[in-house]
Amino acid sequence: MKKLFITLAIASVAFISGCEKDEYQETVGVCPLVVSTVPIDKAVNVPLSQIITATFNEKMDPETITEASFLLKQGETSITGNVTYSGLTASLEPSVFLAPFTLYTGRVKTLAKDLMRNSLQTDYVWTFTTIPEVVLSSLPIAGGTTSGAGTFNQGSLVTVVATPNPGYSFANWTENGTAVSTNPSYQFTMAGNKALVANFTLQYVVNLLSNPVLGGTTSGSGSFNAGSNVTVTAFPNAEYNFVNWTEGTTIASTNAIYTFQLNASRTLVANYVLKTYTLNVTATNGTAVKNPSQLSYNSGTIVELTATPNTGYNFTSWSGDATGFINPLSVTMNANKNITANFAINTYTLNVTANNGTVVRNPNQATYNSGTTVQLTATPNAGYTFTSWSGDATGITNPLTVTMNANKNITANFTLNTYTLSVIANNGAVVRNPNQATYNSGTTVELTATPNAGYTFTSWSGDATGSSNPLTVTMNANKSIVANFTLNTYTLNVTANNGTVVRNPNQATYNGGTTVQLTATPNAGYTFTSWSGDATGSTNPLTVTMNADKNITANFTLNVYTLNVIANNGTVVKNPNQATYDSGTTVQLTATPNAGYTFTSWSGDATGSTNPLTVTMNANKNITANFTLNTYTLNVIANNGTVLRNPDQPTYDNGTTVQLTAIPNVGYTFVSWSGDATGSTNPLTVTMNADKNITANFVINVYTLNVTATNGSVLKNPDQPTYNGGTTVQLTATPNSGYAFISWSGDATGSTNPLTVTMNADKNITANFAMTGPLAIDLTCAAPYAVMAGSTITSTGPSIINGDVALSPGSALVGFPPGVINGTQQITTPIAAAAKLCLTTAYIDGQGRSLNAISLPGQLGGLTLAPGLYSNSSTSGISGTGANGILTLDAQGNSNAVWIFQIGSTLTTDPATSIVLAGGAQAANIFWIVGTSATLGTTSVFYGNILADQSITLNTGAVLNGRALTRIAAVSLDASTITKP
Repeated sequence: MKKLFITLAIASVAFISGCEKDEYQETVGVCPLVVSTVPIDKAVNVPLSQIITATFNEKMDPETITEASFLLKQGETSITGNVTYSGLTASLEPSVFLAPFTLYTGRVKTLAKDLMRNSLQTDYVWTFTTIPEVVLSSLPIAGGTTSGAGTFNQGSLVTVVATPNPGYSFANWTENGTAVSTNPSYQFTMAGNKALVANFTLQYVVNLLSNPVLGGTTSGSGSFNAGSNVTVTAFPNAEYNFVNWTEGTTIASTNAIYTFQLNASRTLVANYVLKTYTLNVTATNGTAVKNPSQLSYNSGTIVELTATPNTGYNFTSWSGDATGFINPLSVTMNANKNITANFAINTYTLNVTANNGTVVRNPNQATYNSGTTVQLTATPNAGYTFTSWSGDATGITNPLTVTMNANKNITANFTLNTYTLSVIANNGAVVRNPNQATYNSGTTVELTATPNAGYTFTSWSGDATGSSNPLTVTMNANKSIVANFTLNTYTLNVTANNGTVVRNPNQATYNGGTTVQLTATPNAGYTFTSWSGDATGSTNPLTVTMNADKNITANFTLNVYTLNVIANNGTVVKNPNQATYDSGTTVQLTATPNAGYTFTSWSGDATGSTNPLTVTMNANKNITANFTLNTYTLNVIANNGTVLRNPDQPTYDNGTTVQLTAIPNVGYTFVSWSGDATGSTNPLTVTMNADKNITANFVINVYTLNVTATNGSVLKNPDQPTYNGGTTVQLTATPNSGYAFISWSGDATGSTNPLTVTMNADKNITANFAMTGPLAIDLTCAAPYAVMAGSTITSTGPSIINGDVALSPGSALVGFPPGVINGTQQITTPIAAAAKLCLTTAYIDGQGRSLNAISLPGQLGGLTLAPGLYSNSSTSGISGTGANGILTLDAQGNSNAVWIFQIGSTLTTDPATSIVLAGGAQAANIFWIVGTSATLGTTSVFYGNILADQSITLNTGAVLNGRALTRIAAVSLDASTITKP
């Protein structure tokens, strides 16, 4: 409100007294005023990308709203930007982001005028403060990552998080070297810019193993901070003793509890050894074998004891430090042991079996000691015979002597007397029941005689008589019996009407089983059809087996025939037209062709071309009437092309469809058919119903050629609106000043210039040009050097210089080694002095360039710059993170493109920032002309030739693909790399 009153007061005074006189005539009225700004006066937490605006009380003259009348400063440093005016508002968009947590002063000067040319009466000034920023880094870089960086309002709570990489642990957060938190998740209130470092500590791993694995266990493995004291402990299992700790082949300690300082990852092995015991075994009347057989045994070893009794003894039990009667016995060695194997003498039983007889034992006892001999005498019952011993004795010796060396079961075997029965049966068979090879005495056998077909059983002879059938025979001796059979006879009567039958053999009677062949022969005009009576079927000749009196008739029928006529592409009329015809019937066949066909001949059971045809029916007949299709020729003409015919034949049957495909020669197009075909259908289908002449018509192609050229021109030769197919056109690209021809695109590729184009289609071709930038700075005799300094060249840590170095007039080359120079050294030599003069000439050349100079902003991060001359009278460099920490130099395909950067004061890049080359850009063609000193941030990546008046410094891990050339000061490296392009 106070500001509003002041504004109204000023306006009133201006209205009463009139505005200040300028170069135009004085105008009475309200003077222009700034009524509002963005940001407002004393604003805080202003975004770094803020566009600064000032709004007036009236429309202003846009020509007076310029960088001279609308200013933004950081202290005494002016902030460059783009000033625009629209409506009542002037806007200033800074060229680079504003610095965080920084006080800025905005000023609208009295140079600003309204449309009546009235000026602001006084400069309008206001201030604001930008939002603070949190910047995070890791130490060491490989130790871990951080999150939470960015800009935050003052007074807001901010949380940053540190995440250690594998092999590291989080130590603390530090700010300016002072620890502020040991919590990886650190929360604080935003009061201003913060640069926090997450510190990580390297860790080592202790791995523990047991040898053998069953020997014991360990404790104390894990990950520990480098340099910490670690204690590991070995715990032997009950049957083992601890020996020592080893690492590889080296003994680390003989104490089960081992404490050491951890300076590297270690793998320790706890070694154990088994306890040992003795085993004493006693065996009387036998032996006991130990497996394995050793003087002593490791604890837990299993020993197998096998007891073997002497002859006549048996193992009974174990005693001492073992019990039971298991044999073999498994003994687990867990103490010294004394074990006895006990044996007893053997006794055996003798069991004797005798069916159909008896056996006497001498001596006759219930049991026998091992080795006792016993005599066995076998006596058969009446009607039986002793044959052998079986079971635990064999053979036929009687009496038998048995030595008792085991329990024995012996059987005396006796057999009953048996008889054979032989039966003979000719012309028949005899079945025996039961049917056996031999029969026990007194067995009854039933014999049943069965005659063969045509025979009859008549009587028994041999050891049996009579004609009883079946016959019962009692077996009281070996017997031979014959069954007698006689043959049957039969008559055969044959009848045959309309034919004859021949019998073979032809007899009055036939013995039973005789086969007779009957052959039926029909009279003329007849066919044998079947047999009837005592025979059936139509087999001829017929074989009859005489097994009874038979009456057989041969049957005959009159012959009839069929006439089958085939007529494709026509018809045939039969006269008479019947399904069948009696033998000898005559039939007239008349063939009639279909339209477009001609009758040519008969085939099948008729030949020739007689029409009508008379056929005599003396067999079944198949006759075909043959017709042929009419054929036509097809003549095709094709100039400036070809025509494919499918099918491609000299002639075509009537109705055949032919596909014609017209193919133009290169540079021609098919347009139509003429002659016996019209239209432009392609392929064309033609139906052959007459001889035909057809022409395929072609016309030459014409094409357009459209050429586009931006930043240059293209000459066409010949230059025509259209071109016949096959015409060659030469295109010559000419770049505008400051550009170079790069390539062709569209319907042409490559960079050939002039370019020859063959017109075989409509074409759109673009000639591509790229900015060449200024002429490169000629380093002349300074060109061979990667590093050149006036006072000293120093290295901290393992820096690498890939290229020659020169030092003049100073001579201090410090830190090499451990630094490495992969090139020659010119230290205070005439050559170095001459190179210094060449550098001075090049530096002056770079400073003096001004043609087509482009304003260079102070912050280059996030920009993409084309080739050219860029100038900043103050400082410039690369800051920011992510994409905002990358400067891209795009050659746009021109590998000869040149960049020259004129920096009036210092060149500085932040840690981890970088330059990216694109479009064929080359480090050798980039020149940084620095008014004072250049500093490349930690782990930053930089391209180009730095020509500095003062010092050049590469911080830890910085990489320069280019040259570091200073006229009068030092070049300093810290584990950095410089590679001359």
